[in-house]
Amino acid sequence: MDKTIYDEDGKPQQWDDTPVVPAQIAAFSKTVQLLKERHVQVIAIVDPVNPWALYNTDTFRPVDKQIKTILEKNQIPYLDMYAMPYQNGWNWDRLHPSELAWVPMIRFIAQSFK
Repeated sequence: MDKTIYDEDGKPQQWDDTPVVPAQIAAFSKTVQLLKERHVQVIAIVDPVNPWALYNTDTFRPVDKQIKTILEKNQIPYLDMYAMPYQNGWNWDRLHPSELAWVPMIRFIAQSFK
């Protein structure tokens, strides 16, 4: 991980605590429905956030649950790395996946489109 992501005090930063607006979830649901109606082969991946660089990341859990519910309802394969135990090295900064994190994502993509 790139240590320059920390504030000057070396402490984790506040996770974005802006609440998700119901209209955003509704738009996501409509997008998923449109893709399904058009018979698009689609998968979804929620990549991890770095809990060592950000604090209060649990605020995303309710949104993650809503996303998962919509995808399961529409039978869309879903890799939820956010819900997995965080692995050291998954992110090179706060949010962006490293090569290490891409391994399970690429495996999931390949298995989903056999």
